[in-house]
Amino acid sequence: MHQDAWREQGNYVDKGPFPQPATEVKLQELERDDDTGEVRLRLTPVNADQTHYEVGADATEASAKLQGRELTTADMHLSFIALDSKGEHETGDPLTWHNRITLKSRVFTDGAQRKVELRAAPSADIRYTTDGSDPKTGGGSYQEPFAVTKAVSLVLAIGDKAGITSEQHQR
Repeated sequence: MHQDAWREQGNYVDKGPFPQPATEVKLQELERDDDTGEVRLRLTPVNADQTHYEVGADATEASAKLQGRELTTADMHLSFIALDSKGEHETGDPLTWHNRITLKSRVFTDGAQRKVELRAAPSADIRYTTDGSDPKTGGGSYQEPFAVTKAVSLVLAIGDKAGITSEQHQR
């Protein structure tokens, strides 16, 4: 068993030879810039010598080949697949990675008005409310900084892009 000549499968013991394990991609998020939404990823092929990637769809053998082991992106959806060019290992399933949306806000004075500015990274559609209600269902579409009165004590906002929704931001 220690030499992998035999394997335990439930209540049975099987004798090899066993098929080679399939390829896979290990992904590590190295750093993220919350101001731009750019993420630096490290990708490691396992039982393979090539990694291919696709933006917004499943990666295939025809997808772009990753040069090196790192990729910097602000895309929302990426898919990766590891390929064994020697053909010793069967190609495994693609690995899908999803970016996230970060919302930031600032309050500033413009003349006599107090205004709120919202920003999403990467850029995304933003919906907001000033009455404490859920911005997903009753929020207005954010286009530019908006004036708030002293009576407004809570601004809630949410960002959405390509099916990914940010956490609710509170200001």
